[in-house]
Amino acid sequence: MEETPPGPGDLLELMREMRLAHRLPERPVVAAVAEGEMSVRSWTGVGSVLSLLLVVPAWIFVLAAVGRSVQPTMHEPAHTALMVFLWLASTPGWLKVLWGLVGPTLAFLLALSALAAQLRGSAAFARDWAVLKAIVARHWRVFAAFGGLAGSGLFMLLVVVHAVAG
Repeated sequence: MEETPPGPGDLLELMREMRLAHRLPERPVVAAVAEGEMSVRSWTGVGSVLSLLLVVPAWIFVLAAVGRSVQPTMHEPAHTALMVFLWLASTPGWLKVLWGLVGPTLAFLLALSALAAQLRGSAAFARDWAVLKAIVARHWRVFAAFGGLAGSGLFMLLVVVHAVAG
């Protein structure tokens, strides 16, 4: 017997079955929010976005510091990076502590708590996390080598940039 290749009708049937298998719950979303089931999801979303926003000023400062030292400041983008660096460096001391130390620390804690809430609140995420831990445990040598490669590469890049900038 010869098998016939799948046709458009077979593809449509497969798509219909997939859609039914992943259908949303029958209850309205408003009822789920009222019962508090979506609080973990909303908390992780808010915590993730807030942690990203809290770390952005520190990254801008670091990128401006590196960018101004890449080439002479009479050329772009080093000139713009120098202006951003000087502007951020001229802020009051308490503000530097706020965006340079407090912001990234809060961002780290918020991201950590958002991940912990997601891990506690979702069985699927917990299963995925267990699979990731098993993969890392099985291939820890590869991850360690990649970490060493990335760390040494970043260090050598900073040394070269510092040497070129003088």
